[in-house]
Amino acid sequence: MKFYKSIESLNYKASLGIIEMQGWCMDQYGYGCDRMEVKIGGKEVPFSFERINRPEVIVNTLNNMPSTTTVGFKIVIENVDPETFTDIKLTAFFTETEGQNENAPTHVEELVMLNKSRSAMKKFTQKSTLQYHVDVVKIFHELVTVHGWANVPYHGVAKATVYKNHEEPVDQQYFAVERRDVAEAKAFPEEEVNCGFDINFMINDKDKFYLKLEGSEDAGSPCVKIPLDYKKIKARADFEETSLYKLKAYYQKYGFVKTVDKIWRKMNKNADYVRLLKTITPNKKTLMLQREKKFGFSPLISIAIPLYKTNEVFLKVLIDSIREQTYSNWQLCLADGSGDGVSLEAAVKAAAGEDFGKRILYQNIGENLGIAGNTNVALSMATGDYIALCDHDDFIPAHTLYRIVTELNKDREIDVLYTDEDKVSYNGKKFYEPNFKTDFNIDMLTSVNYICHLFMVRRDILDQVKGMDSAYDGAQDYDFIFRCTEIAHKVFHVQEILYHWRASKDSTSSNPKSKMYAFEAGVKAINAHYERMGLPAYVIQGERYGMYKTIYEWEGEPLVSVLIPNKDHSDDLDVVLKSLFEKCTYKNLEVIVIENNSTEDKTWEYYKEAEARYGEKLRIVKWDSGFNYSLINNFGETFATGEYLLLLNNDVEFINPDSIQEMLGYCRREDVGAVGARLRYFDGSYQHCGVIIGLGGVAGHAFLTFKEDEPGYMGRIIIAQDYSCCTAACLMVKRSVFREIGGFDQVLQVAFNDVDLCLRIREAGYLIVYNPQAELYHYESKSRGYEDTAEKQVRFAKEIAYFRGKWMKFLEMGDPYYSPYLTLDKNNFQLRTPDQIEVKWES
Repeated sequence: MKFYKSIESLNYKASLGIIEMQGWCMDQYGYGCDRMEVKIGGKEVPFSFERINRPEVIVNTLNNMPSTTTVGFKIVIENVDPETFTDIKLTAFFTETEGQNENAPTHVEELVMLNKSRSAMKKFTQKSTLQYHVDVVKIFHELVTVHGWANVPYHGVAKATVYKNHEEPVDQQYFAVERRDVAEAKAFPEEEVNCGFDINFMINDKDKFYLKLEGSEDAGSPCVKIPLDYKKIKARADFEETSLYKLKAYYQKYGFVKTVDKIWRKMNKNADYVRLLKTITPNKKTLMLQREKKFGFSPLISIAIPLYKTNEVFLKVLIDSIREQTYSNWQLCLADGSGDGVSLEAAVKAAAGEDFGKRILYQNIGENLGIAGNTNVALSMATGDYIALCDHDDFIPAHTLYRIVTELNKDREIDVLYTDEDKVSYNGKKFYEPNFKTDFNIDMLTSVNYICHLFMVRRDILDQVKGMDSAYDGAQDYDFIFRCTEIAHKVFHVQEILYHWRASKDSTSSNPKSKMYAFEAGVKAINAHYERMGLPAYVIQGERYGMYKTIYEWEGEPLVSVLIPNKDHSDDLDVVLKSLFEKCTYKNLEVIVIENNSTEDKTWEYYKEAEARYGEKLRIVKWDSGFNYSLINNFGETFATGEYLLLLNNDVEFINPDSIQEMLGYCRREDVGAVGARLRYFDGSYQHCGVIIGLGGVAGHAFLTFKEDEPGYMGRIIIAQDYSCCTAACLMVKRSVFREIGGFDQVLQVAFNDVDLCLRIREAGYLIVYNPQAELYHYESKSRGYEDTAEKQVRFAKEIAYFRGKWMKFLEMGDPYYSPYLTLDKNNFQLRTPDQIEVKWES
C-alpha cells in the first residue's frame, strides 16, 4: 500500500511551550488517516487535531477527485516543557480494507509523519522560507506605488520597507492590506491574512532604491532585497501603457490568427474613440456658456466620497475636476476612513483652496469603518437635494453636473439617474473602453453591475434605503443600486460619457481577479434583491468575473405549447422534434406542427410516423391558405392549451437540454412578456443574441457571425438582459400576453413580424428577455437569399414601409437598449463616426 505525506509548516514556540504543525497525508486511494498519535520523549501527549479539506492535494498528487477531501490537518500541542523536551514523533494510522472492499479483512498501517530531535526541529523551524510577491510597481510622475505581499508562514507577516543607497530610510506611506486570496491559496493561518502591503514613495534617478522584505527573529530573520530602479520602473510603466503588454498573454492563449484580428479591431476601436471623445467633449466657449446658464430648477447636488489612504495626486485630480464643474450648485463631502493615524486633511485643504469648509467638507473618521461605513459617513454629511457617488481615485468631466441638471429640468420626476462611463489609464492620459449603457435594464443589472458610475439618487430615496450596508462590502454600491431602483418611480439614463474610471492592476476595472471577494458579495447583493422582490431565484458566478447567472426555482411545471410552422423539410422537422422530445429535460410539452401546403409524399409519411412515435404530445394541424407567417402562427395558437407558447422554426436544434426551463424561468415573472434564446449557426458562430431596432434601417440581429468564444460588447452575448426584441425563430411568449396584444400582425407576412410582436408586447408594459443559457442551433444558411424574385422584393419593400410607418416614432427615438453613440450600419456595437453624432451639449 502506498502513502503520501507532507509537513508544510512546523512552528516551535519554546517561550510559550507550543508546537504547531500543518500538512496532509493520504493513502493511494486518496483517503486521509483515521487517527494520529503524538509522542514526546517516547510518551504519548494530548493535542488538538483539526481536519482540513485539501482537494487540490488529491488532484495534484493522484490526478483524481474521490468522495472525501479531508486529507489536510492542523495539530497544536500545548504545555511543552522546553527543558525536558527531547524529541517528537508524529504517526498517522490508516485502517485499510483490502481493495477497498467492505467484506475483505482489514489491517492497520502506520505512517511516520515526523521524527525529530528538539535541536533538529528548532533548526527546521528556523529554515522557514520567506514567501513573497511584488504584484504591481506603478509610477505617476515621481510617485511610485508598490503593491505586493510577504509572509513567513506561521511566523508572522514580513516587514516591507523601502530604503535607498546604504540602508538610508525613505519617506514613505506604508499600508497593511488584507490578502485573503493569498492566505487561502497558501494555507496561511488567519492571523497572517494581512500579509499584503501598499507602499508609496517619491523616487529619483540619482539614488539607488530597493524594497527590503524581512521576517521576524523567530523565523530566522530571512531577508530579501528587491531593487527598484527608476529607469526600469519608468520603462515598464511606459510598456504597460501600450497594447504589447497584454498582447503577449492573448497570443499565448488564442494563437496568431485571433491575435492579428484583435490588433486590427482594437487599433481601429481606440482610434475611433479618441476621435469621438474629442467630438462630444465641449470646447472652452461652450463650457463658458454653460457656466452662465440659469436653470429654472437648480438643485443642490452633493457628491459623497469615502477616502481611504487615497493617493494624494489622484485626490487632487478628483477635487479639481469637481471644482471645475460648469454647474455651480454642488457640495463635495469627503469622509476619511484611512485610520492608523493617517489624515488626508492637509491634502484636501491644499486642493480645495477657498472651497474648504464651504462647498468642500472633510471629516476624519479616525478609523476604517469599511467602504460601506465610510461612505455612510460621507452620505450623512450631504445636505443636497440629490446625492451622487464617486470613487476616491476617479474624476468627472467639467460638464457632468450641467448635463445631469439639464435632464432634471426636463423631468422633475426622476428619482435615480446614472450615466455612461469610460476608463482612464493609471497616469490619466489615455481614455479607452467607453461603456455606452442601455436604459434601465433590470435583467442586465442582475447579470452584471452595468450601472456602476456615475450614480445619483434623490434625497427621499436615500432616506428610505438608509445608506449602504456593510454586509455587502466589496459590492456595497451594487446592493445600494438595487435597493434604490426597487423603490424609484423613474430611473433615468443620461446617454453620455460623464465619468472617468481610473484603471490599475488592482482595480476590478482592469484586473477582476484582484477582488474576488467583491464578486462573492455581488452574489449576496443579487440574491437579497430577489428575496425582497419575492422571486424564487438565486444567482451563481457566470462565465466571467463579475457576471452572474440567475436560476429560477418556480413550483410546478406549466404546460408549454410549441408552435412549429412547416412545409416539407421533413428532415429538418425530425431534428427539432427529436431534440424537443428526446433531448430537452422539460417534459410538459404539447407540440403543434402547423402544416402549410406540403407537396412531398415523404412529408406526409413522416407526419404519420411522428404522430405514432410521440402520441398525444404531437398534433399536426393544417393551414390551407398561402404562406403568411403571422396568420399561420395565429392559427396554430388557437389549438394550444398551454399557459406559454414556444414559437419555433422548423430548422433549429436544442444545444442546452435545459433551454425550455431557462426561458420559462424568466417568462413566469409577471413583468415579462417574452423570452428569447441565443442561436448559433452550424459552425458555432452566433446567429442571434438579441435584436437592435434601427439596425440596418429597420432591425437587425446583434453580434451576427461573432465567434463562439467572444463575449461581445460589455459581455452582452453571454449575459441575460432585456432587449426591445428577440427573434421568433425561438421565442417563448405568455399565451395571455399573446392574446392581449392580438397575436402577430397579419399585414407582415414574412418580414419583421416578430419585431412588431415584441414591440407591441413592450408597448403593453412587458419586458422582452434575452437568455443566453437557452441555446440552439439555427441551420438557416448565412448566405441564403430570402427575396430572390421581383414579387418577393416588392412585398418585402411594402412590409418595410408598413413597419417604418407604424413604428416611426420609436425608430426616431432610438432603441432604449442601444446607445446612440453606437453604429446602426453594423451589428458589432462599433462606435459611430463623429459626423454621425448629434452633440447634445450644443443645443
